Amino acid sequence: MTARTATDPSGGIQYKFQCLEYPDFYPDGFSRDWESGASWTVPVSVYSGQDYRFRVKARDFHGNETDWSPALSMN
Repeated sequence: MTARTATDPSGGIQYKFQCLEYPDFYPDGFSRDWESGASWTVPVSVYSGQDYRFRVKARDFHGNETDWSPALSMN
């Protein structure tokens, strides 16, 4: 999935992706904690047929965060 690119004069934008069905952040899980990339490949192929909903938010170098995006289904 790819988030709309956020911009800020301070730079240093990071993104957090969250799966609403599995919100915990695991190394190979469905949610991703703060990282600089606006794109993320979700490792759910072995669970095809399931309905997973994801949302994303961004923050700047100073820790200012956006609201969560609307949740979108992967199916």
